Amino acid sequence: AEGVRERVEPFVYRRYLDYGMLDAMRELHARIYEAAIRRRKTDDIKVGAGGIREIEFAVQLFQMVRGGRDAGLRTPSTRAALKAIGERGLMEAERVRALAGAYDFLRRLEHRLQYYDDQQTQSLPRGPEHRALVAEAMGCDGWEALAGRLDEHRARVQEAFNALFDAPPVDPREREA
Repeated sequence: AEGVRERVEPFVYRRYLDYGMLDAMRELHARIYEAAIRRRKTDDIKVGAGGIREIEFAVQLFQMVRGGRDAGLRTPSTRAALKAIGERGLMEAERVRALAGAYDFLRRLEHRLQYYDDQQTQSLPRGPEHRALVAEAMGCDGWEALAGRLDEHRARVQEAFNALFDAPPVDPREREA
């Protein structure tokens, strides 16, 4: 295992910006969006729009693009990397705060969802009893209050995520036309 990191790092954290890589990332972004729609995962707080994966993707994009020259971005922690991105001014401070707040909220919600029936799930509950329990566990006054907070966080994540590419993802239905 010795020497593996030294061999792998130059491939993960490139020294120079590769514009082809940005195009590949833009395409990957579109495929993530397309897959979530296809799998009907819109109520999934991990892979759905404005979810955990979009925050992680945004952070990892900065790590890949800038990590070759800035070792401070080379961390497996999304929170630490997001903090480093903010400290370096790579993203607007308000956007960094919004992503950090959304990440904390979504991770807490994910844990509450998984406590119920001890399942590995990131899907929002459908039943009123389950919804009430999750809302209470999140400190919200009912499901509607929780859903409102969730929608606000998701909207901020989507805005930040889409801004990375200066264009919204291509809807897969439009691509076939």
